Amino acid sequence: MDEISMTFLTETDFNKTDAFVLFAEDMSKCYGLTALNDMRYKFGWHSDMIKPQITKIVDLTYSIGIDLHFAVVDFQDGTVIHNLRLFSFFFDTYVMDQIYVITEMEIIRINRLTYEILNHFQLPDIFEEMKIENGRIKVQCMGGLSAEFDLK
Repeated sequence: MDEISMTFLTETDFNKTDAFVLFAEDMSKCYGLTALNDMRYKFGWHSDMIKPQITKIVDLTYSIGIDLHFAVVDFQDGTVIHNLRLFSFFFDTYVMDQIYVITEMEIIRINRLTYEILNHFQLPDIFEEMKIENGRIKVQCMGGLSAEFDLK
């Protein structure tokens, strides 16, 4: 079974490496390369205190999230399904009945089959945890604040 790989790169190696650039900015200080089979994608981010999160969605489709970036890539045919610039820092990806992209101040709900963005849920403060029950997302945020969102 094929496994996705993640390699950290220097800025020089990033500039020399022949791979599709998912995201990088002038201020990027850290660089990485993901590869699976013959598909290679490179990207850059700001802080060496955090590492990219790579999450398997299904088969050869993976998400990559870090800083203000979130991408979904199909490594079978090389399609970049989503390449989102986030409004607040990426926190986590939950793959359940749908895909939930968690940022500090927002949850983005994506259809797991079509990859259509279904909802943007704004949070009252920085995300801490969430659970889904009875067709609702229940979110706990910093400062003791919470929010609930209907999924219907």
